[in-house]
Amino acid sequence: MLRRYSFISLLLVILLLMFPNVFADGHEKRQISGHSSAASAATDENTALLIAQHAFGNPIAAENYLFWVDLRDEEATIYGYTLARQQEFFIKRIGNPSHAVSLTSDGTTLAWIETMTSNQRIQGYELTKQREYTIMEAPDRYGFDTITLDDCTL
Repeated sequence: MLRRYSFISLLLVILLLMFPNVFADGHEKRQISGHSSAASAATDENTALLIAQHAFGNPIAAENYLFWVDLRDEEATIYGYTLARQQEFFIKRIGNPSHAVSLTSDGTTLAWIETMTSNQRIQGYELTKQREYTIMEAPDRYGFDTITLDDCTL
């Protein structure tokens, strides 16, 4: 339970780092929460927004997006959130949270190491076309440890 709250705190810190003026004027601070918190997006400039209550692992931020593995429906799912539209979006249901590790993004593509089959592979998700695809199969039985993505280069 403590681990879940630390990731929620991390998401809020990421938002505050990206929008430092949100609490700069000393107005009342509010936190919005709920099962579908992204659906109740804040419209007030002086409002913090709780993006995910059931995050698992390490959420990431890239350009105008946040990404995380979510356990809200007792089945792990990768979600994204666009800061410009303040809107959550579904990426992929993965079942077991250990089946998708090492989320990374350059703001154009989201990539992760997937272990849903007997071999690992790196999956990609093209954000503008909302399309998932395989980037690379693991070269051997040892697979991948971690990945990073920068300017469309893995």
